[in-house]
Amino acid sequence: MTTPRVQAYLELVEAIEDLPEEDDVHLVAAQLAESEPEFAALTTEMRRVAIALRKLDDLMPLERDIENDVQETLVLERSFQNHRTSSSDILRVENSLGAREIVRKWPASLAYAPEVDLWAHCRETSEIKDSLWDKARKERFVVDLKIGRKVAIDRGLNFAYDLIQKAECEITGGSEGHPGGAFICFDGCGSAFFELTDEFERVGWRVHFDEEMPSFVTVRMPQVHTVEARDAEWRKLARDFNYDILLQTGLTPR
Repeated sequence: MTTPRVQAYLELVEAIEDLPEEDDVHLVAAQLAESEPEFAALTTEMRRVAIALRKLDDLMPLERDIENDVQETLVLERSFQNHRTSSSDILRVENSLGAREIVRKWPASLAYAPEVDLWAHCRETSEIKDSLWDKARKERFVVDLKIGRKVAIDRGLNFAYDLIQKAECEITGGSEGHPGGAFICFDGCGSAFFELTDEFERVGWRVHFDEEMPSFVTVRMPQVHTVEARDAEWRKLARDFNYDILLQTGLTPR
């Protein structure tokens, strides 16, 4: 069944497809109001994109906490090399305040409509309970993943981020799962690297070492299909993890 959010996403992609090749607008944000001079300066086709983007933005569960410099919004980034809908047209969630960190991004194409909807659905339906994992995700972590801009990582990654940092390793990427596909990538530069990977494997996560760079590892959650199952796996990791391995660094998880 097509949800209102998926329908709004499809309308946005259709509006992008109708843009003329000579249109050179590089960025358009959902916050752009029709009363602003910037909106009036847009072409008719680009105004349609801006309106469609704002409609989708209204349907997304985005964080808005102005007092703490958080106002997530949708932004469309277009490539000057290819003005047709493709992987070069990027839809992203970013914070329009503070550090203007990136939250999430997808290629703006029809194939990604379900993924955008699932990401939003996971945000809406995940219930906060009383576990170390849940306590960690009450905060918003903005980190430097060496991609040129700071990133607000999924709140569900906060617990793992703490573990990896306290094992003196460096997280390089990851996803909390939407709902499946949760993974964490980190660099084994710390003294507890192998103990950390062994512990992930012991609690049921799959561990993959990079063949060319053995110090880089990816750990993946067992396959799940629902938000409830995903959250249960994260709570199991938090419950069953052997925190004694962190004593080697003199630190414990908060």
